[in-house]
Amino acid sequence: YQFNKVEMVQYVTEDKTEEAFDELLNIAEGLMKSLGLHYQVSKLAAGDCAQGMCRTYDIEVWIPSMGIYKEVSSVSNSRDYQARRNNTKYRDTDGNLHYACTLNGSGLATSRLVPAIVEQYQNEDGSITVKDDGRGIPVEVHPKTGKSTLETVLTVLHAGGKFGGGGYK
Repeated sequence: YQFNKVEMVQYVTEDKTEEAFDELLNIAEGLMKSLGLHYQVSKLAAGDCAQGMCRTYDIEVWIPSMGIYKEVSSVSNSRDYQARRNNTKYRDTDGNLHYACTLNGSGLATSRLVPAIVEQYQNEDGSITVKDDGRGIPVEVHPKTGKSTLETVLTVLHAGGKFGGGGYK
């Protein structure tokens, strides 16, 4: 699928792949947590992973109008598959060459986040309230700006921020 996102990439030694995978997954999941949206993390079966990927987890956001979760981020470990294809190597402390291991994870796909934000935060009057996630859990507020992560995302994505009837609060 093609959508707007930021890609996270790491090149590591073979002994660091699991640690790097967990780090990328935690970053992507942390973004979802800071937005306060309903989401799930799914481990893909081997047959569903892209060619050359030995492990892939998807982060999926709940889209109420569709009644399903949609992928907004994916984290994968290709071990040395991609490095062999593009000849990415490193030298160990003894001077021996090895293929690097590559991992990648997509930041959040904005085109799928906007409907989730609107639908999960919309009030009966059509306005969007972002200070509370609807479950009584306050959305994380940045100490310097006083804005929530969600307010910042909405401001950046939509200058003026008007959705539906009343805009967002």
